[in-house]
Amino acid sequence: MDGSVKFKLNDGKESEFYETNLIDKIRMNKNGAIETFKYKKVKEDAAAWMKVIIEGKVSLYTNDVAGYNFYTMGGNGMGGFGTMSYGGGSSIIYYYVNHEGENEVLKITSFGNFSKNFKNAASDFFKACPVLVEKIQNKTYTKGDLEEVVEFYNSKCNITEIKPSQSIQN
Repeated sequence: MDGSVKFKLNDGKESEFYETNLIDKIRMNKNGAIETFKYKKVKEDAAAWMKVIIEGKVSLYTNDVAGYNFYTMGGNGMGGFGTMSYGGGSSIIYYYVNHEGENEVLKITSFGNFSKNFKNAASDFFKACPVLVEKIQNKTYTKGDLEEVVEFYNSKCNITEIKPSQSIQN
């Protein structure tokens, strides 16, 4: 719960707990792919280990949380009505962003659950790049394009040079 990591250097050693402030990142081999995780504090929420998707002027992180689906079962419950139940469901994937140098991350959207209005949240977060905000507002980019949005910002948004009337190609 506190984010500390239990780690064993080799088979002959005992496992030890390491505090999160002593760990910069964790790199894991998952089915042949190296994944990097960082412990991040979420604005107005608790901290968690998050998978690094993109690092740059804006960084993108994700955190998968097992969820539950609520559903209505048909049938003849008391009074002829169906009953409501819940069961194991799919994961909810939360996406977080932060600007370079910031210690906290901001939840920008999620998949598999109700989420913040991506258009409003992303427009506010990326407001330093009016061209990108325009693309978000006119739905050139939607929440399904979040990685492309961050890559666009990191590669094409030079805050001191871009003006809304300038045209930047994807």
